[in-house]
Amino acid sequence: MFDVLKRKGGFTLIETIVAIAMVAILSVVVLTVFLSVNRTYHSVVEANLIMMRAESALDLIKLSVQNCGEVVITDDAGAGPEAAIWSDNGVLYYKSAGGEPYIYMEDTRFDLSFSGEGSLLQIRLGAEAGGGAYELESAALLQNAAAIEGGGGSGIRFR
Repeated sequence: MFDVLKRKGGFTLIETIVAIAMVAILSVVVLTVFLSVNRTYHSVVEANLIMMRAESALDLIKLSVQNCGEVVITDDAGAGPEAAIWSDNGVLYYKSAGGEPYIYMEDTRFDLSFSGEGSLLQIRLGAEAGGGAYELESAALLQNAAAIEGGGGSGIRFR
């Protein structure tokens, strides 16, 4: 009679259900943490990409105008035969002297504004892509320009 009450090897149904429930709860917690870390990682990567694109555009502008003899700030920078950089409806354009304009980084929206005083060109650049945004402000000291023409605008012509 006591042989029936002796426990044989294995788990009872209740122990198995409790173990499965614990594994399921633990899996949900681990999955939630993983998805959160993954989301954060991708947002940081996107922010860094936007920052690098903005800094690259700013470097292009500064290197292009640094040794120019004449810089004109205007809202219709692409109209003349001179080299030019401007933004129009969020698109950043670059044109070499006598060349055709090309779009700089099509998948990023750029907003530019320029102002100048003496031979110091103030540059304000905003970049947006994938829901993220980044703004930079910088200045370029023009080595050879007598003075910068124009008060302010979204583009510059230079030679």
